[in-house]
Amino acid sequence: MDGYKHMLAELRQKLTCLSNPVDAMFLQRFFKTGPGQYGEGDIFRGIRVPLLRRLSKEYRLIHLDQEISLLQSAYHEDRLLALFILVLKYAKANSRSMWERRIAILATFHFIKRERFDETLKIAEILLTDKEDRMDAARGRQEGC
Repeated sequence: MDGYKHMLAELRQKLTCLSNPVDAMFLQRFFKTGPGQYGEGDIFRGIRVPLLRRLSKEYRLIHLDQEISLLQSAYHEDRLLALFILVLKYAKANSRSMWERRIAILATFHFIKRERFDETLKIAEILLTDKEDRMDAARGRQEGC
């Protein structure tokens, strides 16, 4: 686990170095983060999506616990990066752990609340035929529907 902690520390340092305050200010206005707006309180580093996608490929081997730590970050880009990594991990083959598969879909709620559905739909398509009953609950299915 120490190697994974080192990887997360390295990634966080890289995110700090890549931060762009000018872009961060633009993104905070663009995503309407002011009081009463749909993105209220969200903060940005100012890192653009193509760079985050490249980082996700570089750090796709971080441990799930470290991804969860990124998902809990105050920074929008950290959370988006964690989702990109999850998508990379589960896009080609689902995890054998039902809990990891469940976390992959539940982790997208942040984006659903902001009416951004692309990543959720990609993961949902992969998990659509999952037979675990806990996965049915995560997908929002109910008995008899």
